Formats: sequence, structure tokens, C-alpha cells
Amino acid sequence: MRAVRRGPEPQLLTSLTLVHPDRTWDSSGEPEVHAAIVGGLRHQQGNVCAYCERILVLGGRVEHVHPKSIQHCDVRPSSNHNYDWLNLLLVCVSSTHCDGPKSDKHLCEAVVFPDELLRDLAYIAVNSLTGEVAPADGLEPAVRGRLENAIAELNLNDPELAELRLATISMIRNELAESGRVDLARHRASVSGGFPSTIEAYLKP
Repeated sequence: MRAVRRGPEPQLLTSLTLVHPDRTWDSSGEPEVHAAIVGGLRHQQGNVCAYCERILVLGGRVEHVHPKSIQHCDVRPSSNHNYDWLNLLLVCVSSTHCDGPKSDKHLCEAVVFPDELLRDLAYIAVNSLTGEVAPADGLEPAVRGRLENAIAELNLNDPELAELRLATISMIRNELAESGRVDLARHRASVSGGFPSTIEAYLKP
């Protein structure tokens, strides 16, 4: 998990909420608005899952950070969490990690989410032997605790994810051995790419 910097709200979403401020989420009811939301989220996240950082090869799914089924939230106050741009992220489609285990749990006070993180800080450490992630050293105890909860609740150490991180590390090692550098642009463009925090953690001096 790494920081997600919010981009501007899509104009179609703004128009929808102005005309229908109480509209509930319907995955098939607002196709143009949903396409604009997905496009905006994909751009701001670099086409990787906001939680596990896997490339969104299947298109991804819009995630409501605060569940749309529970309207009250002191951490993410909103009159309508269904179409609140600040409550939306794009995540991978999986039953074993990310939005699968999170489901509609109200975790805002217990978990730190990508859009709460600061862009210039490293939050994740990756074990190069197991592929598992843990909070990086030097984090404030409160942030560390909420990040540990996020890793557990979102199952970010799912064996599939750990294996993919190890494959990413292996790729980096091979590139360094062959050319002495890592072509990050080529990696991001590949279907098997993703895991930018894994790359950053491994290349960190």
C-alpha cells in the first residue's frame, strides 16, 4: 500500500451529485458516470490496485472506503458516501485479498487507507525472502498500528500476493545484474508489473 494523491473529481460525477445528491450506488445505472470514475481513479493510482498494488489487468472494481451501506462516519464525513469522490478507490477483483475480505466492514477508525498516507514517506517494508509486507521502520506508533490492521484486514500477505512480489524482486535483480539499472517505465507498462512499493523498498539504499 502506498499513498494515493486525489486528482480532481470527474465533471460527470460533479454533475450527477448536484442534480441527484442522494443517489445510491448502482453498478449498471450510471454507466457514463461510472466510466468517468474508473478512468479518474485509474489515472491517479497509476493503474494499480489501491490496496495491494497489483496491476489492474481485469479492469478493477470501484471500492467504497467507507461502506456505502453505512452512512455515518466521523473519519470520512459525507452526506452521501455512495458517490463521494473522496470515498472512492479502484481495487483489484479478488475474493481472498483487498476488497474481498474487507467487504462492507466499517474500518475507518482502525485502518489506515492509501489516501491518508503522505506521498513522500515509505510505509511498507517487503521481506525479500518471503514476499510478505510489514510497516516500514520509523513510523509513528499510531500509524504503524493502523497499517498493521490494514495488512491483516485486507489480507495483503495472501500467498498469491507474496509470490507475485517475489517475482517482482527477482525481475529487479535480473535487470540489475544485466544492465545495472531498472527500467521502471517498461515494468509499469507490462501486464505482470505493479507493486511499486516493493520496487521502492528493494531499491532503497
